[in-house]
Amino acid sequence: MTVEATSKRCFVIGPIGGEDSEHRIHADWLFTGIIKPIFDNHFPEFRVERADKIPTPGMVSGQIINRLYEVELVIADLSFHNANAFYEMAIRHNVGKPIIHMIRKAEPIPFDVIPHRAIPFSVVRASDLEDAKTLLLPAIAEAIAPGFEPDNPIMHARGQLRLRENASPEIKVLSDEIESVKSQLATLLQLGTPPFEVNGTIPATQAVGHNWSNDLHTQFVAIARDAKTQESLKRTEARLDALLRKAKGEST
Repeated sequence: MTVEATSKRCFVIGPIGGEDSEHRIHADWLFTGIIKPIFDNHFPEFRVERADKIPTPGMVSGQIINRLYEVELVIADLSFHNANAFYEMAIRHNVGKPIIHMIRKAEPIPFDVIPHRAIPFSVVRASDLEDAKTLLLPAIAEAIAPGFEPDNPIMHARGQLRLRENASPEIKVLSDEIESVKSQLATLLQLGTPPFEVNGTIPATQAVGHNWSNDLHTQFVAIARDAKTQESLKRTEARLDALLRKAKGEST
């Protein structure tokens, strides 16, 4: 069998732009400086592609859509809020297979995908590439692990519809509480993206560009950790509401 037939595939979508454009330079750094080395060193069974690097002849749009349906993993670069990238991301969301979101550091995450983690990255310094790889590696490992269940806005919306149609009153109350927590988190993240911890610390390059104070970030992490353990949804909702009021005060 050929490599084409046997290898797993990761398809990278995002802004590409014309030769030597800002978008192309950005896309090349992400592809060759961050994504490709991770797969070469840790997941050699994967072949990594981008639309402009598809080797087989044919209609490019058809090849892209087929890959969005077929490949084991998609990595979506949301930087510059590129319309084509969001169209392709929506197709993948509808398919319901694993996708990882990435975005330029300090760039706002669009509202509809705020609740879903986007890995921040920069290509300004060599250390930025290493920080991005440190964040992306475990995300890839999780996304391709057996039994991983993807999650995205389309799947949520369809699931909510089925829930509303079939749930008991008690489950509907619980669903409303969860939606309230999600809404508060989304509003908090609109005020600024908290930095991601790596091995318990925040990489220096991540500390630049976000507008969360250390106190706000500490409280956010504490709430998130408690919510995973003993706290009820109502308690989490109240703490998030208090943090939201404080965050809004700091942003003014």
